[in-house]
Amino acid sequence: MSPKLYPSVKGLVSVSQTHWTKVQLVFIVDLGSIKNAMGKKKSLSIVELRNILIQTKRALRQEVCRRRKLETALKAMTDNLRTKTQELSDLRQNYQRLTPREREVMTLVVEGQLNKEIAAATGVTERTVKFHRRQIMDRMQAGSLAELVRMAERLQNYSQFQYLT
Repeated sequence: MSPKLYPSVKGLVSVSQTHWTKVQLVFIVDLGSIKNAMGKKKSLSIVELRNILIQTKRALRQEVCRRRKLETALKAMTDNLRTKTQELSDLRQNYQRLTPREREVMTLVVEGQLNKEIAAATGVTERTVKFHRRQIMDRMQAGSLAELVRMAERLQNYSQFQYLT
């Protein structure tokens, strides 16, 4: 009696009945694992075949799980990059809204100079420096001086903020 061929996921499955109590099954799962399990044998026992199938199923589950984790990580990284890019774009736009004098004052402020020193360096009154600082904080949307310094660092890292030397 010739074996019947049935379609499967990886090819054809050959099923032949040699005796009414014994059925011979050949599964094409992973040729490497079957060859390793068989060695020099001509056939596999049901237990050996079952073990190969269990190992293959486990390996497939692990691969699916690994791919899902990678996809999740990739999505998180993409979302994070998109967010950071948008934040930097907003920061650049805010910086572009500053007047040349406010940019000059901002440079001196983030360097840590006092209002008196900034006033002397720019040739304006201390009150004008305070006004410019308030304008800078508002236009840059900074809640504190420390936040403004971090913004200046980010702009400098992306070659958008030029320190005056």
